[in-house]
Amino acid sequence: MAPPSPHDRLFQAVFRCPRQTASWLASFLPAAVRQALDLTSLAPWPGQALGLRTRSHAADLAFTVRCRADGEDDAGTALLLVEHKSHADPDLAAQLLRYAVHLRRIAARRDGREPLVVAVALHHGDAPPALRRPTRPAALRRLQPQLRYLVDDLHGVEETALRRTGLLPLAQLSLLALGTVRGMDSGGVLDALHRWRDVIAGVYADLSPPAAADAMEAFACYLLDQTDVTQEELQMHITDPYAYTADGKLTTGYKLRQEGRAEGRVEGRVEGRVEGRAEGMAAGKAQGLATALLRQLGRRFGPLSAAVDARVRTADPAALEGWLDRVLDARTLDDVFAG
Repeated sequence: MAPPSPHDRLFQAVFRCPRQTASWLASFLPAAVRQALDLTSLAPWPGQALGLRTRSHAADLAFTVRCRADGEDDAGTALLLVEHKSHADPDLAAQLLRYAVHLRRIAARRDGREPLVVAVALHHGDAPPALRRPTRPAALRRLQPQLRYLVDDLHGVEETALRRTGLLPLAQLSLLALGTVRGMDSGGVLDALHRWRDVIAGVYADLSPPAAADAMEAFACYLLDQTDVTQEELQMHITDPYAYTADGKLTTGYKLRQEGRAEGRVEGRVEGRVEGRAEGMAAGKAQGLATALLRQLGRRFGPLSAAVDARVRTADPAALEGWLDRVLDARTLDDVFAG
């Protein structure tokens, strides 16, 4: 089986969470469908891993969701099948049909009855979703098995239209990334991150610190794979929860660290007055790098010893930048400091 694509990895990291998926579904499903589903009841379907006849696909997700009908609060449970496509795939309809038939059979064996199936797809390829050529002769077309499904097509959608009301910040950031960044140069990425600073701040405000850090790491990996932005350029833009205030404005501390990194000087106060002298500039830069490194080390490897903390805080900027480059790929803490 081929490894999942970067698009699949980001989609899976975000939308395997029922809360994020419910937010996304509410942003595009037709009103009648939204009213028929209790999206607050969305939960991972435990039977998804049963039965391996369906082709394995890393981006497939299945959830259970309570239904409403004719004014009833509870009209049973439906199986929600979610598929993700980063390219125009003419096999999408047939693939969803195979999945629906197979998963309904599993559900029938588990629960004694076949559930309703609601199939949705997220598409963000370079072209509109592809359709198979219609069956010929036409008289037989209506006799063929088929599954109606709903598509959220991001192809060609403007960034402003992707900023949908009610989306959770992480779901919003993911749609922006999947829909717009592919092929951007580094300047375009950094400009986009500046425009999305309110969404990034919202992710840190909405999620717990470990969950927010993991989400932003998945987002960073996607940008690194799909664009020519560098890890250093991303480091302070999206992995520092202290970079933005609650209303999405850059913090003073962040601005000072960025000025020191870009211009070789720091103005104002960063835990005391730094006058722009070379030694002050180096200290300010080292402090920002050390803080970022300690946070990432703690996230990757758990609580750090006093010795590791002291080693990081007393290192020079060149060493800190080298260690930061190795954090994401290192298997152990020792690997970070090797070399």
